[in-house]
Amino acid sequence: MEIDVGAFNAMSQAAKLDYLAKMQAKAKAAMQECMANGEVIDLCRDCNSYEVAPALLHNFDVVSRQEWARQVCEHWTHIDNVAQYRLELLRCLLCLDDDALAMLMTAEEQAAHSALPDMVDVYRGCYEHNRVGLSWTLSKEVAKSFTEQNRYRHDGLEPLLLKAIVPKRDGFLKLGREEQEFVLLANQDGLETLELSE
Repeated sequence: MEIDVGAFNAMSQAAKLDYLAKMQAKAKAAMQECMANGEVIDLCRDCNSYEVAPALLHNFDVVSRQEWARQVCEHWTHIDNVAQYRLELLRCLLCLDDDALAMLMTAEEQAAHSALPDMVDVYRGCYEHNRVGLSWTLSKEVAKSFTEQNRYRHDGLEPLLLKAIVPKRDGFLKLGREEQEFVLLANQDGLETLELSE
């Protein structure tokens, strides 16, 4: 039973919890089937882009931290509701040791991350209510596009284009979807941002 974000958001809180419980049970059954057959576990098998984050979170304590990080690496760019699970994802990501953190990126992403300067310019296209987020980008143009896409646009609200300068060690790089995504793990409470004109 797959639903789109509009249908999910229209559900009552009880219906959302029921739907997520069913999705989590589906992910757990898939994992147990894989383990019983000696297969590589895919925590997000049969998950749509709105089910990936809950599946990863639900299984955080089920698999090793390295395996969980490998799964995040494989599935991160398929998550379309990072903002909804931002705090839970951040809590899990901050529990990873250095070995597991390294597994969040492919070899190509690790090379690109290593090539970045120690301090990195990152951008975020957003609105006042979602200034704080995990997903930033190295590209001003990509950030700006997020305020123009129908799925992220909020009619009647003023879009923001933010820029911050952060240590590269405070995040990891994901190159899928051609977004040059920089996943910022640092506490953003005191993060100095500039609002850029478009």
